[in-house]
Amino acid sequence: MSLKNTELTVTIDKETKTIKTDNKGQFEIELNWATACPSGIKRKRWKRETERINPNYIYIKSKNKEIKIKNKWHKYAELFREAKDKVTMKQDLNFS
Repeated sequence: MSLKNTELTVTIDKETKTIKTDNKGQFEIELNWATACPSGIKRKRWKRETERINPNYIYIKSKNKEIKIKNKWHKYAELFREAKDKVTMKQDLNFS
């Protein structure tokens, strides 16, 4: 059963916002990622710092049920936004 025209609570890191699904039960969440400044540090430390400043999970709540999704920001971090479909992750969610 899809959640058509339903409000969802989305938490990414310390930010929580409410979004609404459309009449097909679909929705979008815009994710921003950051990279640590690479100046004066080795690549391994730069990678570790970048991992530290980006959240590992996205939490989506509908009514009293919450699901946890792995944040795959690193998969898209080196892509340019030349086409939205190249930087969009699609996933079915199950709140049962």
